[in-house]
Parts: sequence; C-alpha cells; structure tokens
Amino acid sequence: MPTRECRVLVPAHLPEVFDFLSSVSNVPLFAPGIDDAVLVGGAQGLQGASLGLRTRRGRELRAQITHFHQDESWTVVDERSTVLQMQVEAVAGGTLVTSTLSGSWRPEREKGVVAEWERLIAELPTRFAPALVAR
Repeated sequence: MPTRECRVLVPAHLPEVFDFLSSVSNVPLFAPGIDDAVLVGGAQGLQGASLGLRTRRGRELRAQITHFHQDESWTVVDERSTVLQMQVEAVAGGTLVTSTLSGSWRPEREKGVVAEWERLIAELPTRFAPALVAR
C-alpha cells in the first residue's frame, strides 16, 4: 500500500486551521474523489466517530476517525482501507499542514488519485484569509 506525504504552509493560526481540517463537512475539500461527508455516529472531533462518505461516482462509503488529538492531528480510515492523516504544527508565518495518504488503488487510477490529493492540499492556503494577523 503506497503512502504519500504532502506539506503546505497555511497563513492562519493553528486552532483555526485544525478546526477547518477536522470539520467533517470540509473533508471533500482535501480528500480525493469524495463529494460529500457527514457524521453518522459519535461526535464531531472524537476518536471513533463514524462518517458517511459519497464518492464522485455516487458510491456510499463508511469511514471512521481512528485517531484524534485536538490541535495536533487526526486520522480517518475508510472501508477500502484508504488512510488520510492530517497533522498541524505552528510555524513562523502560520501553520504547517502535513497530510499523509495511503491506499490500494488500481495502477491506472493511482496516479490520478495522488495528483488530485496533491492539488487539493496545495489549495488549502486559499481557503483562509490572505494574511496572518498577529494576535
């Protein structure tokens, strides 16, 4: 199962970035092939919470948050054993987001899945205010 890592600097404070990344409704903004995500069991931001996912092709999937540490990292695993992990770290200029993706895709699909995920992660800074304002 190949694992890829992608990093991006987001010009916003860590709590704001983590809250955005850990919001179930925002999962489609950084998970390749996912059009919709809803909480179907457990509570938002808790390890063990269950998610309902809908793919671009209309397939319904289940996923679970297997790891959650507020303002640090979280991991979700879907029924196909695709694993997406998001980690955040406060750095000069904002928040460093490190995303890790692993899964088993057909060889003809893997390149497209990884390219879409890399594009979505690269777009994360555009989802926040253009400048980091000192607090």
